[in-house]
Amino acid sequence: MIADRVNDNQYVLSPILMIDGVKVKDASLIAGLNPELVERIDVIKEIYIVGNYTFSGLINIVTKSGDFSCVALDDYMTRLKYRVVDPVLTFFAPDPTSTNTVEGNIPDFRNTMYWNPSVKPDVKGKTEISFWTSDIPLKYSIIIQGVSSSGNPVFIKKPFTIIGN
Repeated sequence: MIADRVNDNQYVLSPILMIDGVKVKDASLIAGLNPELVERIDVIKEIYIVGNYTFSGLINIVTKSGDFSCVALDDYMTRLKYRVVDPVLTFFAPDPTSTNTVEGNIPDFRNTMYWNPSVKPDVKGKTEISFWTSDIPLKYSIIIQGVSSSGNPVFIKKPFTIIGN
């Protein structure tokens, strides 16, 4: 049980028990863990609210592997590996200041010419970017999305045309 020290009483409900962020209903799983496998124990002793869910505290045992592999699964269960977060990819774009003639000889057929998730304006609220355009003469759109300093969403879409030689 978890005690509420402010009101000097105990919560009626037991805390949520977790191993590596996976909810477990059987406290003997936690009691039976090899202590050498445990990295840390996270405890939230207060009422914890996430969206519409209210928990009377949380106890999360974080293992060194962090993947719930220390718990044996029943025969009808299977363990699937998946990526929670995709690796950060780099956006390739030709360097507009480059004088490399090899880059100038390769046609540029990209449909995304510039992408930068962290453009920040200067103190006057201005910023300057430069990029190579595609070699395909078409109409394109510049789309700027972000968040203002006051927390409001920003969305700007402007067309421009690339004219062939």
